[in-house]
Amino acid sequence: MTPPTIDIRIVQLLFSRVCHDLAGPIGAVNNGMELVSEMPSGDDAEALTLIGQSARQAAAELEFARLAFGFGGGSAGTYLADAERLCKALFTTERVRVAWQANLGDSDLPKDVAKLLVNLALAGQQALRGRGSLSISVGEGDTGIDISIRAEGPGAVLRPEYRETLSGFANLPNMTPAAAQGYYAFGLAQFAGGAITIDESEPDRVVLLTTAHIRH
Repeated sequence: MTPPTIDIRIVQLLFSRVCHDLAGPIGAVNNGMELVSEMPSGDDAEALTLIGQSARQAAAELEFARLAFGFGGGSAGTYLADAERLCKALFTTERVRVAWQANLGDSDLPKDVAKLLVNLALAGQQALRGRGSLSISVGEGDTGIDISIRAEGPGAVLRPEYRETLSGFANLPNMTPAAAQGYYAFGLAQFAGGAITIDESEPDRVVLLTTAHIRH
């Protein structure tokens, strides 16, 4: 199936999102380096810890971006294993719990389905507003690969512009980098022969569902 036409503005906004996500940890690395340079020898343990944590976060953000938005995958592992590892690494915090369930037997995810999965997981994480639980499920369905993302927590809701782009509506002049990512996820779903269903029928809960009609 032919994917929707993507305006160059969408590409620019996606790159803006990647730069925004990487700016924090890379800036923290630089701040840590400045602290080390100003400290007496032997008093730099805290700064070195900050540098190490920030460098690991930046590496994970970059690998996630490569899997979610790039042409290839996250690493030399399988797409399913990479998706699970990166979603848990980036989305799990003191206030956010991530649950992962995969029922594909010994099969791996096709590359484009893995990209769809992590983009929908990112949409669910954005809906949480920094607190709650994110349940990610992928498995064999009757007609393809079923993906379910459930975000539950206080105030969990999709921003209106995010909801619109996930549904395929593109208002380019007013689109934000986060909303552009939603439109990209919509394009991936169409390319996989499916559509994204958004369920916000209960307060503090967002459920995203799709079926990718791409076999292994």
